[in-house]
Amino acid sequence: MSSIGTMNPQQICEDFLRKEIHYNSEHHILPSESAVADRLLDRGIEMKHVYEELHGKLHLHPPALSLLLGLVLSAAAFWSPEKIQRARTARDDLTKTNHQIAKKATELAMLLERRSDLHNTSGFRLCPKSLLAGNGLCTPGIPWP
Repeated sequence: MSSIGTMNPQQICEDFLRKEIHYNSEHHILPSESAVADRLLDRGIEMKHVYEELHGKLHLHPPALSLLLGLVLSAAAFWSPEKIQRARTARDDLTKTNHQIAKKATELAMLLERRSDLHNTSGFRLCPKSLLAGNGLCTPGIPWP
């Protein structure tokens, strides 16, 4: 095999894919990623310019090229348009729920402030449960510890 310095970008990227396939096969893991790697290898002519661009931008940081290619394998193997749509829908639902929580929290904060103002100006005060007169208020004039 030639040295890394004389290998072209396509060889470097395809060697990485072959190593991933070998590792996955040897450890009986990630057959979906291996299938994606096989498809990329089968389409080597189409991928040549992609490999050249990736290598051109990442060759000074070899771990970055390997990491990116590994992420491409994972994304292609485990994400589909349907999964992405479900994830987006779930994210939107989470965002709406968070907005509702924030709105309720603001309402609660305003109610607590109002209660505090009434407590400080009305002569009524809140009592512990054992002293409640049925409405959550202490009877004026009756002290509680």
